[in-house]
Amino acid sequence: TVRVEPSVVPDGSPILVVVDAPGRIEGKFENQPLRFRNDAQGVTRGARRTALAAVPYAAKPGPREVVVRIANAGAVATFRAAFTVVPGNYPTSIVVTPPRSKATLAAAGVQTRNKKTPPPPSAEPGSFSRALASDTKARLWSGRFLRPLVTVVTEPYGTSRLNIRGRQKWRGTHLALDLDGQGGEPVLASNAGVVVAAGHYPGSGNTVIIDHGDRLISLYFHNDRLHVKRGDR
Repeated sequence: TVRVEPSVVPDGSPILVVVDAPGRIEGKFENQPLRFRNDAQGVTRGARRTALAAVPYAAKPGPREVVVRIANAGAVATFRAAFTVVPGNYPTSIVVTPPRSKATLAAAGVQTRNKKTPPPPSAEPGSFSRALASDTKARLWSGRFLRPLVTVVTEPYGTSRLNIRGRQKWRGTHLALDLDGQGGEPVLASNAGVVVAAGHYPGSGNTVIIDHGDRLISLYFHNDRLHVKRGDR
């Protein structure tokens, strides 16, 4: 049998494709190939195998299906596992910032850099996109993924933002989880993995990207300092 867990999924959420059948398995979802593993972190439970996938943020609500082909004993069978996508009901927020100037930034407590202060060293060009394309085929993670910092959530994932700065207005989507760091606290990896990028990037500041294997990648933005480098585990 082939099934998707859970059977009702908000947009922007992961799914688990479960196959209980012997043979060679191939499958796709949203034009992305599925990578099946033995269940329980590599421990076979009969013929049960699983693959992780994700429903895109803002995916249209309605029925979906995962198509899986299983080859066994010279025969190929096609299975379709149905599930339903529902709206994620993500929050909305209005972000008002004053027009940028040294005076307004200083009033807000933001440190500005004078012309004599060199900017932070930028990461190698193209390293961010290369990190996102990283594909460690081994599963490095185990168990639950934890928050890198135990603190208050200041803005949840999926928030729809209306940004206002002076007379300028624009809309955007916050595809991250903001945590209230006070500065100087250790930021921990959410699970085991390998660092595929560590450096300063426009927009995200001091950034670390970790590849956990099986196409699971976590990103850590706006760090005070970096104490890891590419290749660290």
